[in-house]
Amino acid sequence: MATTRILNVCFASSNPNQPDKKFYSQHGVLIFGTNDQGEERISLKLSSLPISDEFKGWFSVFPPRDDKSKGADMDTDDNIPF
Repeated sequence: MATTRILNVCFASSNPNQPDKKFYSQHGVLIFGTNDQGEERISLKLSSLPISDEFKGWFSVFPPRDDKSKGADMDTDDNIPF
């Protein structure tokens, strides 16, 4: 049986209301998996890109916080070859 691990792909930007804190916006998911033959697979699905002067091409990756954030906005009709 194939196994998967899903992580949120986020961008950290300055929070204008609290300069000492960052605001994280989710822009996709990173999926680590193993197919039925035991081969490791990694897939990245970006749902958007940040439009910000602060964006230099780098994202942060975090585990989902709860069931609601586990790829809830991910299109489940996509064929990910695991």
